[in-house]
Amino acid sequence: MKSLFSWSVLIVSIALLVSGCSSSDDGESSSSTASDTGTTGTGTSTSSLASSVIGELSTSLISASSSRQSRVSSRSTSKTLDPISLTSAQITLVVDAATAAVAAASLDSSEDLIQIMPKIIEGTQAKLATVVGLSNSSETIKVINVIGNSLVKSIGITGRIANLPSASADNDSTATETVLSKITSTSVANLDEAGLSSADIGTASSELVETVVGSLGSGGISATEIGGALEKITAGAVDSLDQITGFSVSSLGDTIDNITSGATAALGDIVITGYTSDNLS
Repeated sequence: MKSLFSWSVLIVSIALLVSGCSSSDDGESSSSTASDTGTTGTGTSTSSLASSVIGELSTSLISASSSRQSRVSSRSTSKTLDPISLTSAQITLVVDAATAAVAAASLDSSEDLIQIMPKIIEGTQAKLATVVGLSNSSETIKVINVIGNSLVKSIGITGRIANLPSASADNDSTATETVLSKITSTSVANLDEAGLSSADIGTASSELVETVVGSLGSGGISATEIGGALEKITAGAVDSLDQITGFSVSSLGDTIDNITSGATAALGDIVITGYTSDNLS
């Protein structure tokens, strides 16, 4: 079994490699508007932040279930997500579970995405275990990827930077790095709650990390932030493996390899001004 030192070296190496791919004039940050992410709001300004993000998730699930392929971002060069097989009734169940989880945590009126997003993940992934129609693990993993992608896109909506308070950031991270890490770590930690077996963890965690990293172009970050974000995303996934019920320490080395491979594979999918992966080889 590989030591934890080996994965940390891999993570830092990838982050350093990415930082070298950012040009000196990369001050422009890529962000989306509410219409870019398909927000399903009523047009009023009274919706809470949580309900807006959950509405955006609903739109993403509907889009992924009704099309042959779903873009990780609106860019034509971005990675694609596999379509999902949820019906409209099943999507409603998943979305309602997110709303219930946020309410149970008394975050209905919170303006803090760092607090809200993990609860949305906990609620939705727990519901997936009981959704009839997700007959195999690959279908469940596809839905988890859509959820992760949707939340990253929600971060990038114009003005949402105000919903990433520095007070909620981890000690060694920026607020943006923290929320990206929490999206990944919470999702990985709850893979068993989604009904996945220990045999599915390597594939699921790899695909999730690849999706989150490949979605960074929609997450409102700049090219100079990619290295730090990548490090925290990957570390968050690895650090949460021990929270998965039934996960064997004997699988740790292979799973870490899967996670770092997923992160590396997604580098070419990132579309951000000032960033290029042309010299990654």
